[in-house]
Amino acid sequence: MNHSLRFIRRPAMISLFLALLLIAVPIALAATVNLSGTLNPGPTYNRGAGCGSLSTWGTAVYYTTRTITLGVGGTHIFELTSGFADPYLFLYRDSFNPASPLTNCVASDDDSGVGLLPKMTANVPAGNYILVITSYNNGESGPFSGYMSGPGIGVVISFNDGRINRFEQYAQAAIYAVDYGTGTGLHIYSIDEATGEGTLALEVTPEMIAAVPELPAANTLIAATADGRIALYRLTTGEYQVNTGPNAEGYIDVVIFDELSPLSSYYTYRFH
Repeated sequence: MNHSLRFIRRPAMISLFLALLLIAVPIALAATVNLSGTLNPGPTYNRGAGCGSLSTWGTAVYYTTRTITLGVGGTHIFELTSGFADPYLFLYRDSFNPASPLTNCVASDDDSGVGLLPKMTANVPAGNYILVITSYNNGESGPFSGYMSGPGIGVVISFNDGRINRFEQYAQAAIYAVDYGTGTGLHIYSIDEATGEGTLALEVTPEMIAAVPELPAANTLIAATADGRIALYRLTTGEYQVNTGPNAEGYIDVVIFDELSPLSSYYTYRFH
């Protein structure tokens, strides 16, 4: 069987070749799209107090991200209409590095919506952006919902091919749950960020997963590629973590998920 993949990242179309099956996912431009999810406890960072300086209050806040493609420039609105205690929104051009939270920051908002909810307005050109959903206070987490609106808003990229990290347009790896008949394993494909080409880099069988306790006493390596570029861990929380990288720019991508299923909830972050 041919295990190569081709990922074509374009605003209008994403194509995927997997196991001799071609799946095309159209990405249409829309005036308004839904924005919802959950801010889970996990990695923290020192957010900005806006885009101009670091916060002295939100020094260890949780965060989650969404990749957005704006087809045309103009004024765009990002608003949360419900959520946890005090959400905070940031918009970044091209990339977001939690270790350098002021870099590439183009807009932010804390309380311009209803009550303590954010309503961020950004007049920005066409391009790729990272929306960061975080909190004003340290330690806050919970579900949120709202919308994104504007002339260039593109549907949040979703790969409908069964991968776990389905919303990560620029991920260095694609993670698939695979039914072996005797249990569920993982196939992790490494993606060349320059060409979009992907190849099966790490195959993890159900036996390899079962060899590590469901709640290990310490974060435990399950499997890794020979060069160490891709590694799968079982965390003390019972979650799974895949580290990929570094890429050519020195970034490492982390995906943390709780189930071996394409419907698993997950969160990601990137660090340098």
